Amino acid sequence: MKRLPLLTCLIFFSYATYAQQWLPSSPSGYMYYSGSIGIGTSSQPISTLDVYGATTGDVYNTPAFVSKSNLGFVVEQGNIGNDFESSASYYSIFAHNTYYNGSGWIRRNQYSNTWAMVMNHNFCDIQFGPSDGNNPANQPVTPVTVLRMLPSGNVLIGKTSQANSNYILDVNGNVRANQLVVNTTGADYVFNAKYKLLPLQSLSSYIKANHHLPGIQSAGEMQKEGLDVGGNQTLLLEKVEQLTLYILEQDKKLAAQQKRIERLERVTRRKSKK
Repeated sequence: MKRLPLLTCLIFFSYATYAQQWLPSSPSGYMYYSGSIGIGTSSQPISTLDVYGATTGDVYNTPAFVSKSNLGFVVEQGNIGNDFESSASYYSIFAHNTYYNGSGWIRRNQYSNTWAMVMNHNFCDIQFGPSDGNNPANQPVTPVTVLRMLPSGNVLIGKTSQANSNYILDVNGNVRANQLVVNTTGADYVFNAKYKLLPLQSLSSYIKANHHLPGIQSAGEMQKEGLDVGGNQTLLLEKVEQLTLYILEQDKKLAAQQKRIERLERVTRRKSKK
């Protein structure tokens, strides 16, 4: 009878030892090793849950703000205010060094930058927060939206709203580029034989009355509405070509006047000889 307890202990010890190794389950491809589970693999899991292959999920209106990642990437979904009907209150979050607790952002490590991509039906934001060694970790942080993409396809940089949705790219700040190419029609129509220049006297009167060239926005309009770079380049080219025609016209007049002066001088010299 003493052998039975001993045999039971040996069986239990053998099972416990084996349980810390590989335990294939049904169906095959599910592995357990020392508290880690591998799915779709016959290799030792490298994390608590190690999945090889595509995964699908069926989560319906379930907040999931908590992440156990120390500083890595997090994918979270959360509903604000339990209002599942409002797309403005529902977010999908992809973040680094920060997580959303349902009411605000929490920084994981004050010595590392934070960033997040926040998406819902109204926008997709890229948010950034610099490191802050003066404040402890696991404290609220307010990342700033540096880029916003709207459902219309418009992209906002340095701002979260726009006064005029006609602009696909709306930037609040200076823009620098190696090269900028703008579509334009050009202004070759000025050199068409049928094109009529505004008489200089009429041009002078217009400038005195309006304080800007015809067809060009006033300074006040430019400050209020901004400047259409492509359209303005066409207008500037038009003015240059008009100026060229004015110069050529004046040159013809000067040449005619010079010939008249020379004829008058010859007549005067002949008369003086007599």
